[in-house]
Amino acid sequence: MARTTVAVKVQETISNYTQLSVSHYMAETFANVFDCNDVISATADSMNMSFDEVREKVKVTRKKHTVLIKIDARDKDPEKAIRLSKAYTESLNEKLAKPLRLHFEIIEEADEVIKVSGGLRALLIGAAIGAVLGFLYIYIKKYLSDRFLDEERLTSLGLPVLGRALVDKRS
Repeated sequence: MARTTVAVKVQETISNYTQLSVSHYMAETFANVFDCNDVISATADSMNMSFDEVREKVKVTRKKHTVLIKIDARDKDPEKAIRLSKAYTESLNEKLAKPLRLHFEIIEEADEVIKVSGGLRALLIGAAIGAVLGFLYIYIKKYLSDRFLDEERLTSLGLPVLGRALVDKRS
């Protein structure tokens, strides 16, 4: 995965809290707008890809509580992911930022690939190991228990039964 991070601002420089607050809400709005068909089409044309392929491989989200917007591009080929992220950013600048006169600043350009872990596989392995260890713990605890809960166990050891008491087997 390759990521480009951009900042959207109301003005070139932010000098007070009101401008920062407006920029914050603009970033939230434009994170949705940046995922528009014009930008996807322009990116598809520049990358020689289909519209649906670009829509599937590029995800635009806003970093929570900031004016930053993340453009993540995924591809099996790391170099293609970097090129796709850069092409999307260029299309975004040409199709939206310039016509709308947005102050669009690239904070972090996609120049290296971010490794994404195989989350589902690790989750399944962890769940299997947890289940095995859980059953093993219960079996060992029951096997090594020194409590006698029934009369048959005492008589099988050749010990006399002197009396009976009601015992809650759940404890």
